[in-house]
Amino acid sequence: MGKTVKVLLSAAGVMGASALLLLAGAALVLSKAGFMPWDFLPLLTTALCCAAVFAGGLTSSLLSGERGLWYGLGCGALFAACLGAAAFFTGQTFGPAALGKLAALLLSGAIGGVLGVNRKKRVKL
Repeated sequence: MGKTVKVLLSAAGVMGASALLLLAGAALVLSKAGFMPWDFLPLLTTALCCAAVFAGGLTSSLLSGERGLWYGLGCGALFAACLGAAAFFTGQTFGPAALGKLAALLLSGAIGGVLGVNRKKRVKL
């Protein structure tokens, strides 16, 4: 198996685990709060998914040490493909908001990838 596939698979695991934890934590907080802000919910889920993709892009670029932008975009595209497949199989339609979410996912993955490659090395004492 190639290095790119290994990096993207490990980043996919990080993205899945962080999305699961973030969305479950938000669901717990909203259920304990006693009210459901229905208008705010799509923005909240998009932001939490972007945080998960950011973590995946950061992880992939830290593991590879190179091509952070491309690995971050790959993580965003992989997450968006999973969301698109889930939406397709549940019969949901795609609208203009889906393009905004796709752009947000790709951008957050790219930012995570670039930051992971360009981080400064720690000084060992």
